[in-house]
Amino acid sequence: MALDEFLVNLAKEDNQEQQYMKVNLSILVADEEKSAEATKNVAVIRDSVVNLLRQQKASGILSSAESVPNLKKALKETINQEYGSEIAKDVYVTDLVIQ
Repeated sequence: MALDEFLVNLAKEDNQEQQYMKVNLSILVADEEKSAEATKNVAVIRDSVVNLLRQQKASGILSSAESVPNLKKALKETINQEYGSEIAKDVYVTDLVIQ
């Protein structure tokens, strides 16, 4: 299930100008029933993603090879926690720009 593009302010780092993140995400759901359920409640998913992304710093996302996989794991956990059940089996980053 592809989600609409996210454009968020990242957490400000010391002595840095405000940075922004544009990201496209897709989530893997178990079946058609879960997909329909997720589509109906996409606002809950988008809200949890935005809240998590706004807490991130650019240096944390770009610092190492494990940074993006760790972010994907955190997104999956956050989506499922906010949703109240395991709706997301996996999260895929299909586009990522930080400025």
